[in-house]
Amino acid sequence: MRQPQRPALVSTVDYHTAGEPFRIVTGGVPSLPGSCVAERREHAAAHLDHVRRLLVQEPRGHGGMYGCFVTPPDDQGAELGAVFFHQSGFSTACGHGTIALATWAADPVVIGAVKEQNAKGPIAGMDNGKWKTVRRSDPIVQGLAGNAAGQFLRKKIDTSAGTLDKVFLNGAQGEKVAFAEKTISYIHKGQEKFDVPMSTGKPWQMTKPWFDESLQAYAIQVAVPVVDGGKAIGVLVASVPVTYLERVAKK
Repeated sequence: MRQPQRPALVSTVDYHTAGEPFRIVTGGVPSLPGSCVAERREHAAAHLDHVRRLLVQEPRGHGGMYGCFVTPPDDQGAELGAVFFHQSGFSTACGHGTIALATWAADPVVIGAVKEQNAKGPIAGMDNGKWKTVRRSDPIVQGLAGNAAGQFLRKKIDTSAGTLDKVFLNGAQGEKVAFAEKTISYIHKGQEKFDVPMSTGKPWQMTKPWFDESLQAYAIQVAVPVVDGGKAIGVLVASVPVTYLERVAKK
């Protein structure tokens, strides 16, 4: 029997929830077809079990690892759906996984910062050309890095054990809301990393590494929508350094 081809890269966000690990798949796998979560779970079991094993078995996982594929919701009152998996296969529910999903999709610091920025709009007269002339010591930059969301993002990087080297938050018009370090562009509207999550409400993943001038290193970027009331109001973008991926691949 021919073995299914493994994806080149699957992006995830890991959580430690109520004493249990949980791994949310944010990119690198196709959308699950089906009219409801139950049908999508059947499809995942038949066609994506190799991805499940990749994520939960050693060396990337362990006996207690749980995770999920994010799907559209079954009803209008929900923000998202989930197909849960673990070491033995796929399950219909996961309590600590639900907690992790809610944290990932709706952190109050992130949502509050985006809503506040959307009420103000982009900085008057600021474009990407002018942004490049703004020094890191400028009060504008210091404000975006030092606000509550910027500190939240910095903590995520500092505790990521090398899996993240840049994280930034965009408002509804693609402008910066917060970051840990000054970015190359102030407005990302017109770029896939912003346009796809904002217009579709779905995660986006870069297919090839790119050279990040601000970090002077190659990275893969992943973007997820910031959702409030069932609607995308902004976009969170994270960069995974290629050096980290190389270390993982050698294990």
